[in-house]
Amino acid sequence: MPKPAPATRRQLTLLIAAAGIAGAVIAASLLPVPYVILSPGPTLNALGARPGGKALIEISGHRTYPTNGHLNLVTVSYQGGPADGFNVFTALQAWLSPHEAVVPEEELFGTGKTQQQVTRKDTQQMVSSSPRRPRCASSASPTPSLTRSTSSIPGCPQPGCCTRATSSPRSMASR
Repeated sequence: MPKPAPATRRQLTLLIAAAGIAGAVIAASLLPVPYVILSPGPTLNALGARPGGKALIEISGHRTYPTNGHLNLVTVSYQGGPADGFNVFTALQAWLSPHEAVVPEEELFGTGKTQQQVTRKDTQQMVSSSPRRPRCASSASPTPSLTRSTSSIPGCPQPGCCTRATSSPRSMASR
């Protein structure tokens, strides 16, 4: 039986390059990138009603007037963040899409923050933004699309009224 011929320099170079490319593709698909994908979120007519006929926004203690037409609440959904990364291929796909934008994670969440810190700060800002009404404002907020489950946020003035989405993409209105 004849001995196999030793690999030529060209074959060895090709083998090393193929192994390097395969390693880079595997690393790129497994490692998260520090970016967030922004995309159009759901719109909601703020003058409309929730399922069951109850008005989405209720005003008490002041005179109100009948309305017609639409007052659309526009939201932005996002994918990514401190606890929810995605790979470079997802980022490239979003970058090429005319309906999505890819921005650095630190522009939305700051540097070195955990998801719990971001949620706590957002909840604190929401609660403190209405000094005359200490109740949770999220009861009138739309629920984000593609929500799998929600959980109460610690520190809310009314237990169970503030919830956060635990899926991706998430609606900015739910933050």
